[in-house]
Amino acid sequence: MLRHAPQPITSDLDFFYVGPTFNNFVQSFAIVRQNLSNLYIVKQTILFKRRVYQLEIIFASTMTEVLRESNKLNKIVLRFIYHPSISYIQTYLMAFDLDIVQISYNGKEVLCTWSFIRALNTGTFICFNLTNDLSTLGRTVLRIAKYCEKNFRFLYPHNFHIERFLSSPVNQSNINQPNYYSISDVQFGSNNDFFQLQKKF
Repeated sequence: MLRHAPQPITSDLDFFYVGPTFNNFVQSFAIVRQNLSNLYIVKQTILFKRRVYQLEIIFASTMTEVLRESNKLNKIVLRFIYHPSISYIQTYLMAFDLDIVQISYNGKEVLCTWSFIRALNTGTFICFNLTNDLSTLGRTVLRIAKYCEKNFRFLYPHNFHIERFLSSPVNQSNINQPNYYSISDVQFGSNNDFFQLQKKF
């Protein structure tokens, strides 16, 4: 179905591993990579060691297809993500920074949060880790832009400096920071905390 898509594929797919150990994750990833390599051109990248592995799948099974359609090949990016402390998909969903992405499919059923349903119903979305310190946003900036392009309206906190955010140079947001997929042990993480709840504990 994806191979014969009428338009170029602009989205990617994230697969969050729920299993016992990192070795099991690597073994599962290797099986998927081998199966896909038997059918298509596959490029592998390790985005974050022991955490995020990426496959770029080019939907061409013959050299004729590659040479004839080199400028408009259908392809898709698959990311395989391992988290040592998460063993339930529900935990993954609640940890996503955007409500509009809090949905998953486990092979049997679709799972999502109420926040996702409300975002879909209203055509709006919220980023839960916004702060006025732009250096903490990283590639969240690109994620916000991605869903604005899909005609979702971006909602932001009352005290968020949106004009400064929109006019800031790209290099201030650390979009290309190498530790984008790293994990923080802080419970609240980098969020706006409008009611300053973190200061009350």
